[in-house]
Amino acid sequence: MFFVVCDVVFLHAVKGVSFAQFSFLISFSLLFSVIVQYPLLKCIHAVGTRRSVQLGSLFFLLSVLCFTFAPNYWVIMAGGIAKCIGFTFNLLGSALLKEKLVQDGRDNEYVAFQSDANNMACLLMMLSSLSCGFLFSHNPYFPMFGCIIFCALGVLLSFMITSCCGTVEEKQTDEKPQIIKRNKVFLGIPLLVSFGLLTAMTGIGLSYARINFQEALTLKIDLSQTLKLLGVVSFLVYLFRFLSNVLMSKFFSRLGRRLYLALQLVLAVSLAFQILPWVCRPTAPTLFLLSLGYLGMSFVRDPYVTAVQNESLLVEDPIKRQSNMVTLNFVKKVGALFLSTVFTLMLKETSISSVMVAMCTLAAVSLFLAASQFVIGRRNH
Repeated sequence: MFFVVCDVVFLHAVKGVSFAQFSFLISFSLLFSVIVQYPLLKCIHAVGTRRSVQLGSLFFLLSVLCFTFAPNYWVIMAGGIAKCIGFTFNLLGSALLKEKLVQDGRDNEYVAFQSDANNMACLLMMLSSLSCGFLFSHNPYFPMFGCIIFCALGVLLSFMITSCCGTVEEKQTDEKPQIIKRNKVFLGIPLLVSFGLLTAMTGIGLSYARINFQEALTLKIDLSQTLKLLGVVSFLVYLFRFLSNVLMSKFFSRLGRRLYLALQLVLAVSLAFQILPWVCRPTAPTLFLLSLGYLGMSFVRDPYVTAVQNESLLVEDPIKRQSNMVTLNFVKKVGALFLSTVFTLMLKETSISSVMVAMCTLAAVSLFLAASQFVIGRRNH
């Protein structure tokens, strides 16, 4: 909370980090995340799910402390590294939730619980988005202090939550693991690659879509009006994510794997809308479709990630659950690293419209991979 809203402004205006250094921080963090996945997986297996969740919250707190009080760029880099490690450890919270639901005989309710958690995150981010600018105008350190408070609260909650799930993990580690046969091969390569592409396009890809959005708007309206509209759209992003999680909780059981195809199709259409201002005159209807496409990109992310996580947690072996969650994180980081590298090189030679065309093409590839996995799943069934 807070830091994700003001990260660029705070590091640039307060800590003197140049945009080039900030870009390097993102790229290096992604690369580091990919490199340390296997060592972190070994560490997770050694310490267990509970302690991994606790370590994740502690590394997040360490990260924001480094960012807030960093005397130089190297400490900021250390904060970026701590954030990457914390994110990987914190992913095990989903595995811990699954273990608790299995213990209570409610394992089929994972999607509903995860969607509720995503909704809570969206509401909190909406509040921090609205208040961050006000706090920053009074003192640029106030948003960071708010982030520290919430990270410290996260540490406290992680120890409270994991204490009630301790018996689950201890009981399961004493038993011989039994893995559901249909999940022995995990998700399948097509769906796994599709997951990496979609999370990259709806994650770091949103940054490029935001640039495209701003460039297209300035063709029609002045900069001050553009910034106001961008603020409204940023608020709507979290509202759409909230709506997507509500719908996910209600309709997941009815749609099953067809949900993959539906969300992939929404993403492909949303990215096609991003190209419209560059192929026809940017009129009001065109800009409306552009805005709708931008919101559509944010709409698909949480439900897709929740659905894939749910499928990866259907195995009975808790060690396999840990491995699957780390694998998903690895694929997600590789996808983001691939997109950021390719698009950075493209922007040196071409315009943002070319990047949008490339993303639209990748969305079509991702849709094809998800469709092929769906067909394979039906044949196996």
